[in-house]
This record gives sequence, C-alpha cells and structure tokens, in this order.
Amino acid sequence: MPYFSLSLFFLLFSFFGHSQKPEVSFENVLIEKDFVNNGSKGFRVSGKCDIQSFKTSYGNDSLMMRAFFNNAFYLTITPQDKDTFSIKPAMGYSVLFPEDKVTMKLKLKPSKAEVRTGKINFNWFVPYAALKLNAAVQDINFFFQFYGKDGFNNVASGKHRSEKINFVKPKTRVCEIQLDSVVVNDHDSKGQVWDANIYMIDKPDLQWSIWLGDKMINSIEKGSSYSINFGLKPRIFKFMISEDDEVYVYLVDDDEYLDDPIANWKFNSTNMNDNISYKQEETKANIANFSFSCKVGPLK
Repeated sequence: MPYFSLSLFFLLFSFFGHSQKPEVSFENVLIEKDFVNNGSKGFRVSGKCDIQSFKTSYGNDSLMMRAFFNNAFYLTITPQDKDTFSIKPAMGYSVLFPEDKVTMKLKLKPSKAEVRTGKINFNWFVPYAALKLNAAVQDINFFFQFYGKDGFNNVASGKHRSEKINFVKPKTRVCEIQLDSVVVNDHDSKGQVWDANIYMIDKPDLQWSIWLGDKMINSIEKGSSYSINFGLKPRIFKFMISEDDEVYVYLVDDDEYLDDPIANWKFNSTNMNDNISYKQEETKANIANFSFSCKVGPLK
C-alpha cells in the first residue's frame, strides 16, 4: 500500500507538473526615482519580461521564433498607492491617461535577439507631475501585467508587483500655455516643399504639441496647411508641472511613418516668476511667424 501510494504521488506530480502552463516572469525590474528625462523629474521603470519558461512548450529555437518574434504583446504598468489603489492623473493629463488612472500600455514586439535570450526589454518614464499626490513623502508600488497571443494563438501572460518605493513628491505649479498662431514658410530650411506627392499637395500636416519629459500632454493638428491660427480666441492648455520642470513645445510635419521636425521651443519654470506671462521669442529657420506664451502659478 505505501509503495502504491508513493508511486501514485509521483505519477500525479509528474502529470500536473508538466501540465502547468508556462508564464511570463519579470527580471531586473528597476524603479529609478528622481530620474530626470528631458528636464522633467519622475520615475523611470525598466526591466525584462522573461519568456524562457515557454521553451518547455516550444522545444527548439524555430518554434520559439514562430511563437514570439515580431508578434505583438502588451505590458501595462500601473503605479499604485500604499493601499494598492490606482493613482489618478493630475490636472491636464486626461489625454495621456484617458481611463482616469495613471497607467501605460506598452506594445512589445520581440526582436530575434530577445527571443533567443528569452528576455524582452521594457522601459517607461512617468513624470511626478502626472501623479495626483500631495507634495510629501509617499509610498507607492508598481503593478505589471503582460498579455498577448503568440504565433500559435496561445495566451502568454504574467504579473508582477514591485516592492514599495518611498519618495518625496515635489511641490507643483499650474502651467498655462496659450497658443495664438504659428505659420511655417512655404518651403523648409533646405528649400524643399513639405509634402510633395502625386496629388500635388505640398502643404505640411501640422502638429503643435506640448511635452513634459518624453510625454506628449496635448496637441493641436491641422492637415495640409501652412498655419494654425486661433484669431481672437487663443487655445489655452492648463496642466501641472513639478518644481523646476522644463516644458517643451514641438512643431512637426505629421507623416504616416516618420514625422518631420519643423521647430521646437523650451520654457524653463526655474527662471519663471509666478503668474507672469512669458511670450516665446526664439526664432526658428522654418517659421514665418508665431505667437504663444507660458505662465506658471505659485508652488503648492
């Protein structure tokens, strides 16, 4: 009887052990606080999604390639407060976080090298200013969720929660940018038309946008035009920034595959007095004329 029981135990262990579905695990997850990205302070989150456990299902490199190479998978990264509740976005970040919580869905398409090593790299930056938290010592963690279907239509998924991170949320200011107008030259600085094509439409598709770190907070777009003009009703954008953050304005020719840069400007809040409107005066080669300004409120 004991021999039979022991044999049955090993049989069941072997069956269930091999029948378990492989999962994506997480490796080298690093949460860097007080990271400065393009003049904005926040968190930089990086790490690797480990898919090596799937080699038990796909026993050779060619099967792993078919399963993962260049297929689309998704990784959501969500900062959460000490009670594991999602953090709401601060004022002005609804375009970036439309679900009324700070979370990012990254699209991952593994390269051949990543499939060979079984490690898919990821990184994400979130400005402190985007987090609706008081200016004080805070404890948060980050929740990660990987999901997608591989080349064999099988689900690949995994979850991970970081340890709590203690950081000092800096004071914030309300930043207000007013756009009156911007006009580009008929030709770019190299003397070329903007969008030469078979339809004889050479005007650029203008996109004027506001950025904090590597995040576009808001934008205005106007297709096939040399200008964006709001006349007597200028567009006003209000959003939170952290103490000493830099705010960038980019103007590009929005193309399907690769945007062509036209001009960019910077406002450094460190050198700005409260509630004083600073009109951007820096001229650019591709610009015929422009009018927009920035002001910031007091620190809170």
